[in-house]
Amino acid sequence: MAKYKKVYAERLPAMFENGESVAEVADALGICRATFYDWLEVYPDFAKAYDRGKQKSEAWWTKVGRDGAIGAIEIQPTTWIFNMKNRFNWRDKVEETVTMQTEITLADEDRQVLDRYIDRVKK
Repeated sequence: MAKYKKVYAERLPAMFENGESVAEVADALGICRATFYDWLEVYPDFAKAYDRGKQKSEAWWTKVGRDGAIGAIEIQPTTWIFNMKNRFNWRDKVEETVTMQTEITLADEDRQVLDRYIDRVKK
């Protein structure tokens, strides 16, 4: 594994400011992606700095999408969407409605217990 330096954690958030990926940042640090991910596990300060850097990258890309949506810049919407889904775990919103009907037959004493419970809950 390459030699870790504390300065890497200090510089890391700024290295993501323009939407850079892990591959780009690892290359700028002169390490491979595997080493980058190893350092995340071994050095808590590096992991914390990466979280901040990833947030900066996502914020940059979010602004690109917003600027594209309002026509301030020209973007390829499909490319932007795939980027957000693959890099930042964005997902399409899926709404589901599930309707179920179940018939339960209760003994009289069980029905009475259930009715008392329902009455208490309603109060």
